[in-house]
Amino acid sequence: MKNQLYKRTCLAITCLVTCLVISLCFTLQAFSLTINGTTDVGSVDKLLYKADLSDSKPDTETAWVKKVLGFDVTFSYKIDIDFDWTLTDTDPATGTEYASQLKNSPEYYMIKTGNVKINYTNFLFSNLDDLSWAVIDLENFGADEKDINIGKVSHITAFNVSSPVPEPATMILFGIGLLGIAGIGRKTKKK
Repeated sequence: MKNQLYKRTCLAITCLVTCLVISLCFTLQAFSLTINGTTDVGSVDKLLYKADLSDSKPDTETAWVKKVLGFDVTFSYKIDIDFDWTLTDTDPATGTEYASQLKNSPEYYMIKTGNVKINYTNFLFSNLDDLSWAVIDLENFGADEKDINIGKVSHITAFNVSSPVPEPATMILFGIGLLGIAGIGRKTKKK
């Protein structure tokens, strides 16, 4: 009897550990970029949406971000000047990945381009890896290489999720559920 309980407990723990390992494998990035060979800025952030908003007021931008993401976000801050884009350690002749340090580590940020000949002006990114850096690839902006110029960014607007989803708590609840299933199986087997 004790042997069966031990086996079921081991099985439940093995399932929980396997689920945790699998979830970590899908969240880790394959590589990260650096600046000057020392500062790790993470990988290129994921471009989620692009649009051409006629108004660049914080309320308009926040409403658009809420609409496209489908959940509530809060306006964090807007930077009109004083953002410094640095070419990452890629080949300077062909590299189009730039990084700029952000404040308050926002979960999402939007870049509004200035006078650039492209179809869209607003680009919403999900901030990956190191949240304190905005890491972009200018090729995502859809401009010809001759039109790509990091200096033509008008401003960056940062957003955070209003009610964050606690991932560790989700995994703990999943593990407790597995243990509960194992306990129910044990009870039914006794009867």
